[in-house]
Amino acid sequence: MRKGKGFTLIELMVVIAIIAVLGAVIAPQVFKQIDKARSSRVVSDYNTMKTAAFSYFNDTRGWPAATTGGAANGFTLTDAQPGWEGPYLQAWPTHPWKRAAADVVGYHVATTPNFDGNNSVKRYAYFILTNIPANERNRIENTLDGGAAYLACAGAATDGTVCGCDGNADGSGVDSLCILIAKD
Repeated sequence: MRKGKGFTLIELMVVIAIIAVLGAVIAPQVFKQIDKARSSRVVSDYNTMKTAAFSYFNDTRGWPAATTGGAANGFTLTDAQPGWEGPYLQAWPTHPWKRAAADVVGYHVATTPNFDGNNSVKRYAYFILTNIPANERNRIENTLDGGAAYLACAGAATDGTVCGCDGNADGSGVDSLCILIAKD
């Protein structure tokens, strides 16, 4: 029988070992959930920007100017276009994985002449996000377009198609993401 009060060294070591095992099992799951939340936020931001871009288009009969920061391009501040009824966004979305100052959330409008061989000019509006972990880019792509083939936002591409951006070729495990909002 033990006469003193307190715990033995063995009892303390067993408790510490149990806590360490629990921490090793739980921590990766917590970090995975954080990345899933960031991916969900990207999808939500895309849907918000898509709604804002279409509202702008309905009011002005044109797409907002390209931007990588929400400057006065018509989403958050007027761009002096006739019919503007905004602001269409309260604030410009921030980058969920911001690792460097160059990481941006952007919106781009591209004009592609004669892509279909009929001398037609097509305009595409994209939601752009740079420097995303590749596994999260794949999760977002699967959510938005079911993991369909990575397209060049031409021809058969439809709204929500993840397309148009080349991944980083430096082996860093990060990528860029372009999601088609609309095409004329």
